[in-house]
Amino acid sequence: MRESELAAMEEYRGEGLTARIVDISSDPQNPSNSCLDLYQAAVQDAFSNAARYGSQPGEGWS
Repeated sequence: MRESELAAMEEYRGEGLTARIVDISSDPQNPSNSCLDLYQAAVQDAFSNAARYGSQPGEGWS
């Protein structure tokens, strides 16, 4: 798998997890509310991976 593909997959995962956090947070009765810190850690991990493996602005420019 190419690094750019991994970056795209991780960005997609981060966006999906973010949407899940919004869904959970909007429902006080959702049993997953107690796990929001774990979801947030997973989002941070996903976006960190996306940044690590994605192209950065100006990369390859002299």
